[in-house]
Amino acid sequence: MDSDVKQAPDIESNEQETNNEEETTNEPEFNDENPPLPTESPLFVEQEVIKPESEDQAEVQSTSSTEANPNTFPLTGYESPIVGDSESTGESKKSEIEVSALFHGVPTASSKKSKKTKKKKTKPKPEPSKLPPLTQSSSSTNESVPIQAKIENEIGKRTRSMLVEQKRQKAAEDLQKKIEEKDQKTRETLYNNSAANYQRACEKCIAEQQKVAIVANRRSLQMSEYQMHCMNKIQRNEEAERRAMEIQYQKVQKMQERAADRWLKQHIAAQVSQQIERRRESAARQKVRREAERLAKIERELAEKRQKELEEKRIIENAIMKMGNSSRN
Repeated sequence: MDSDVKQAPDIESNEQETNNEEETTNEPEFNDENPPLPTESPLFVEQEVIKPESEDQAEVQSTSSTEANPNTFPLTGYESPIVGDSESTGESKKSEIEVSALFHGVPTASSKKSKKTKKKKTKPKPEPSKLPPLTQSSSSTNESVPIQAKIENEIGKRTRSMLVEQKRQKAAEDLQKKIEEKDQKTRETLYNNSAANYQRACEKCIAEQQKVAIVANRRSLQMSEYQMHCMNKIQRNEEAERRAMEIQYQKVQKMQERAADRWLKQHIAAQVSQQIERRRESAARQKVRREAERLAKIERELAEKRQKELEEKRIIENAIMKMGNSSRN
């Protein structure tokens, strides 16, 4: 019995080698019904199939696995795929049907296509003389073990591929959600920054306008005060000149009264009065001319300042409009 048990795995290994040679020589064509398994992904790791030593232990393992998780397949321990989680419900249903068909030994469309593409090769049968005599119980268990291992491996591959696909889809959805959240945050920050900059520019423009208005009011007050000062000064000068003329006239009258030659005194007085009037008129004209030039210069300076302030205001408004357009875009 010990020799029978020891030599049974050699037969299984020979059968697996022949099957692997067939699969390598004739690769099946992959269609929508028979998609390729993602065996090259780093998450795919084949698990070793634990072969039960006897039928009693296999039943115990199957009952314990089904009691632990009701979604698991019997004798395998692999969880059944959840159809609602995946986006492609049609593919998941097809895969479930194919897995159940493989488990029960029913050939599916994909397996039929793959079998058609494969070239049939006869397995090398071992000679009966070289094999040790096998009992009926040991041969039945040894024949059922490789079929059961193939079914379990196929189910494991299918479930692992579906789990890998679900994980990949979940990771892609999480990445898309993170990217969308990041884009939303950047849009909100840009909108807040643009609104704050626009508000600051508006406040700055209002402050500049207030400053311009204050300066204009000050200038107007200064001009009015200066005009009043000039008018008062002219009036004082006129009064001083009038007084001086009156004093001079009184002196001339006294000189006329005192002088013997009245005509000479009158002539001298007339000349003096004419000279005084000419001087007064020339002085008044010069003063008026100077004041006019001064006022013209002040008005020019004010006009230039107003022009500069208007240009600065236009520049600020253009900048505000550009910022508003950029924020809208």
